[in-house]
Amino acid sequence: MRDMKTPSVYITEVATLNDFVVEVASDIPAFIGFTEKATHIDGTSLTNIAIKIKSWAQYYLFFGGQAITKFTFEEQSTSSLGLSFITSSVTLGSEDYKISPYAKNYILYHAIRLFFDNGGSECFLISVGSYDDEITLKAMQTGLDVLTKEQEPTILVAPEAVKLAASECYQLQQAMLKHCGRTMKNRVAILDVYDGHLPKTVSRDPIAEFRQGIGEDCLDYAAAYYPWLNTTVVPKESISYKNLEVTCIAKLIELLKTELVSPLDLQLTRLKRKDDQRIIDKIKHQKDQYEALLEELKTSKNKQGQPLSSEEQDHLNKVLFNVSKIFAQLINEIYAQINLLPPSAIMAGVLCQVDNNEGVWKAPANVALYSAIDLPVAISDAEQENLNSAVSGKSINAIRNFSGQGILVWGARTLDANSADWRYLPVKRTAIMIEQSIIMACKPFVFQSNDANTWTSLRNNIKYFLTEIWKKGALCGASPSDAFRVEVGLGSTMTANDILEGLLNVRVCVALTQPAEFIVINIQQQMQKS
Repeated sequence: MRDMKTPSVYITEVATLNDFVVEVASDIPAFIGFTEKATHIDGTSLTNIAIKIKSWAQYYLFFGGQAITKFTFEEQSTSSLGLSFITSSVTLGSEDYKISPYAKNYILYHAIRLFFDNGGSECFLISVGSYDDEITLKAMQTGLDVLTKEQEPTILVAPEAVKLAASECYQLQQAMLKHCGRTMKNRVAILDVYDGHLPKTVSRDPIAEFRQGIGEDCLDYAAAYYPWLNTTVVPKESISYKNLEVTCIAKLIELLKTELVSPLDLQLTRLKRKDDQRIIDKIKHQKDQYEALLEELKTSKNKQGQPLSSEEQDHLNKVLFNVSKIFAQLINEIYAQINLLPPSAIMAGVLCQVDNNEGVWKAPANVALYSAIDLPVAISDAEQENLNSAVSGKSINAIRNFSGQGILVWGARTLDANSADWRYLPVKRTAIMIEQSIIMACKPFVFQSNDANTWTSLRNNIKYFLTEIWKKGALCGASPSDAFRVEVGLGSTMTANDILEGLLNVRVCVALTQPAEFIVINIQQQMQKS
């Protein structure tokens, strides 16, 4: 207390609250990928800097909009002009064509939209390049290195990993596992199955390739989900002929001429013989309109020779969509491919939603997905058995479409399903939350006297914290003594030599709740009683 030698009013602050353990946040993902820009409002670069954003508007302010994904379409007999990881076959006119993304295909923008749509509230984002850059393993690994300086993120997501070559994707995913399980030990990774939009066939099994590719290290620090999702994150109104690679425009014009103009020429040839001028003039007018549309498509200029404005481009796109089945089919295929996305970002949103509503100990499963309308691969009970029960233990969580219920997450396992301790994702994440909360609470005791007073204070603080989360349902047991045990002190967790060495050892044993993954209902016939 201060010396009071002069008559006056004195204020003495008295601490009434103990330094109780506080539950750390568990719902903060970190995304790595490419953005349109990475610039602060003051003009400074944000490239390769971990930035925390709390809304979609904030993302748009700092990192910009979506990329215009360019597509090619070519006859099935020819090879692709660029890199493509998603393709579809479609008949345009009388020929079969293959439609695929051309070269760069950025999806982080869409991934962040899915994250916020599915319950995400805040996240870190590391932009490792712009849409002028190639998606490379080196750039993605640089973003991973940036995250080693950040303690707050608890979930690691890299949706654009699947846009690398397969071998590079697996290298990055292995690096993500080591980052979580060795370097940081305070977060888990959500991994995407490479080519996870494809089903298992006689010639190829994407699940087997994924299990082989991710290696064996730190599997309990990650979860994977299959298949990918057909979403609505990109509206159809935003898809246009501008999504076609420039060399394909001439090919499209030839197809449209065959579809729209050639039949009119044939009609004119026949009608001239009958000398029906009124009908001839009508068909000529329609032909002139079609040819004018194709000229605008070819030159990107209006009748006055000026470049098409955005409104004129939209009008041209709508008219072509309405008059041409070929053009409409092409746009529909591009729309479907752009909206076919890996599930890691949407699952990050689900984890955050469940954490906020019920707690990190609740399994992020049996949850509906927003902005997802269909699945490219349907999974049966027998097929999910293979996903769950691999000899390697590398379980893949299924996403399934149930009649009357919609698309649901139907699994909550880590990649280390052979481990009795860390088989389930909520168990692992709850353990991480408890560990990090206790670590943060112990830091004020560094350099304190290693004596009974410190041990008692530390023990009581940890017990109070564990009792509170037991009340919430994070721990099982009829009473706190059944749910956890905290040990600290000489003769219990420390020796006299430990104290001389400055070591304060605390042992915490907890009974974590396990999800009821299999519910068995026994039905037995009872004999008639009357």
